[in-house]
Amino acid sequence: MTEEIEPHILKKYEIVEKLGKGAYGIVWKAVDRKLKQVVALKKVQKRVCRCSMPSIMLLTHSVPL
Repeated sequence: MTEEIEPHILKKYEIVEKLGKGAYGIVWKAVDRKLKQVVALKKVQKRVCRCSMPSIMLLTHSVPL
């Protein structure tokens, strides 16, 4: 899996750091450029995601990063 982030994602989010890589994909800490909110982004491996959804998903959580 490539660790590159698609340009349309980079327009919306500023990548802060790579948090980790696992069996299902890669997770980055990022900041939403419009909302100024810290988020986690996960790029899911194609073999895991068999749908036509974008390959980057916004993860929601209740604890700050």
